[in-house]
Amino acid sequence: GWTHITLVYKNGIPILYLNGQLVKELKPSANLVHPGLGNEKEDIFSWFFEGDKSEPVLFSEVLSESRIMQLAQTTTCATC
Repeated sequence: GWTHITLVYKNGIPILYLNGQLVKELKPSANLVHPGLGNEKEDIFSWFFEGDKSEPVLFSEVLSESRIMQLAQTTTCATC
């Protein structure tokens, strides 16, 4: 099986979804969030996922709950 993970930042508040279901709304942070897609750097302080995964996708807009559920039910993602 696989697990679909979505992290949405809405008004500075991180919101976590697993398999399309809302898991938790976290506390906002004073830190700015910058996605690290394509910027992987290996050093002694980093570790990487071991196993199968699809390519992460970064969306420029906030995803609605219905869109997140739709993506979680999709088994492949060419451009989502």
